[in-house]
Amino acid sequence: MRAQGTRSRQRHPTAIVVGLLAAFLIATPVALIGLSGDDKSSKNAKPVVATTTLPTVTTTTLGVTRYTVQPGDVLVAIAERFGIPVDVILDFNDLVDADTLVAGQVLKIPPPRVPVLVVRPATIPVNGSVTIRLTGAQRGEQVTFEIDSPTTQFVGQSHHATQGGKVITSYQLAPDDVPGIYTVIARGDQNTVVQTTFVVETTT
Repeated sequence: MRAQGTRSRQRHPTAIVVGLLAAFLIATPVALIGLSGDDKSSKNAKPVVATTTLPTVTTTTLGVTRYTVQPGDVLVAIAERFGIPVDVILDFNDLVDADTLVAGQVLKIPPPRVPVLVVRPATIPVNGSVTIRLTGAQRGEQVTFEIDSPTTQFVGQSHHATQGGKVITSYQLAPDDVPGIYTVIARGDQNTVVQTTFVVETTT
């Protein structure tokens, strides 16, 4: 009788293992179904797209910038931002008063002027003369021209740039000027500074 009772107790661990195995086999498909559903939902999830506000400044192929006036804008600040004089913006947009800006108004901003200094002819004999032409200055800017020779320096009187930013003048060399490379520097009172050179040769 004791031997039979012992055999009966030894069967219990086997039954427990079989029960656990059955439970595992039932739970596994359920888990796989759950995982499959998660994968499907993740594939269908739409990414979050961040949006940004477009700037109010646009440019055209002609180099003209269009700026939309914002509340509180003043023309002086807009001119400083683009490096363009206030009066140039006024003229470019046919405006009379700088204080009449309205929010939403579109201003046309011209491209900044690039000063260019040209001396012709580029090579002259001693006692010759050259024509000095400056473009790209500010309207009404006072411009002086400095000519530096190998031995001396000459500064001429100031000239007012035209509405188109041009100044044309000339320089006559003296008989005692020496051959060499001469540097011409144009300086304006509205930050225009540009220079170039020409050559003076010995006369034969």
